Amino acid sequence: MRTLYHFALCPFSREIRLMLKEKDIDHEQVTEAFWENRSAFLDINPLGNVPVFIEEDMTPFIEYAAISEYLEEAYTDRPLLGTNTRERAEARRICQWWNQHVYAEVVQPVIEERVYKFLRQQGEPDTRRLQAAYRRLPWHLELLKNILRQRPWLGGERFSLADITVASHLSVLDYFSEIAWNNNPAIKEWYAVIKSRPSFRQLLLDRVPGFKPPAHYVDLDF
Repeated sequence: MRTLYHFALCPFSREIRLMLKEKDIDHEQVTEAFWENRSAFLDINPLGNVPVFIEEDMTPFIEYAAISEYLEEAYTDRPLLGTNTRERAEARRICQWWNQHVYAEVVQPVIEERVYKFLRQQGEPDTRRLQAAYRRLPWHLELLKNILRQRPWLGGERFSLADITVASHLSVLDYFSEIAWNNNPAIKEWYAVIKSRPSFRQLLLDRVPGFKPPAHYVDLDF
């Protein structure tokens, strides 16, 4: 059985979970408390982070980029990077933007200060770091709105990995009510469509002890 080690509020884990569901790849999901540095998990991934994907032949694939590239190349029935060179290039650009820049500037500070510090018992959140992330978020959302004014999906005319990537990061922020949806109606409309996809339903059921999402988190008509 294929196995995905993940953590519910890790955006990179969410991206791989969505890819697996969209491609209809049968697998088992195992929640990994990676901050505990479990020896059996470290034997698989010495870096101790998630996601980690184990193929049927027990081959491990480590790090989001390597896993997503493998899934796209190995399971071609349902491509998620677009059907032509330009669509694939644009999808990759948006994925890199959110996985690198938005994650480092916004999502990473939020989950590290609000979640990982709590789970690791490392004290109170650094409010200055959180405020810096909150100030940067509107700029990235404005760029996102500009894209959605031009086309229905982020990578082009079709649902793609770009939509999966951005929705994964936004869903983590939304778990903590960090998105002012009423100020971003175009993004809200696009995200509502993503939330309605069968692959996304699993994410809406995620719960982390000690952290309760807002009521609208599971509402498809929020």
